[in-house]
Amino acid sequence: MPDRAVYKSTAAEVLDELFGGAGDELDAAFDRSLELLANDAPLSEAASRLVETGELPPDAVENSTRGWRAGEDVDRILRCAYREAIAISRSRDEPLPIDTLWITGASDTFEVHLCEGTRQITLAMFIPVRRAYGSRNATARSWVLRAAGADDPSEARLPDEGEPAVAMVQTSGRSDATAD
Repeated sequence: MPDRAVYKSTAAEVLDELFGGAGDELDAAFDRSLELLANDAPLSEAASRLVETGELPPDAVENSTRGWRAGEDVDRILRCAYREAIAISRSRDEPLPIDTLWITGASDTFEVHLCEGTRQITLAMFIPVRRAYGSRNATARSWVLRAAGADDPSEARLPDEGEPAVAMVQTSGRSDATAD
């Protein structure tokens, strides 16, 4: 399997839940988030406060200080990205929800892309980690569609008359069909 993936992590799902409301609920989430992002302290400190209040799971702090997330630049970029996403959202007549995606193996440096759509702001994090999978803990499921390779199972091949066949391979989320 290729060493890149587009997926939701459990952290992205927490952010989607936080920024997925509408009206006053979304505005309150934005205010609370801007308060947490206001200083230049590491994001792990903000995560610690949210763990203490029960708004984040206990492993959120540990996960925010390891690997690609440990760098000072990552904190600064994330802080700026969410502040800008909130500003873009609030520039609309009605604020738009913010949706977060993780993309691995597509960049050698950490970067965030913002896309203003008609129904949401999409924040795509390009993570300089190569891995063959996404999160198996997230409820959101992701798939890759590509020209089928020799290693792709026959059940992954979609009905299509062309050659090579098109394969649809799940890259993250629960493997059963009962995802909420």
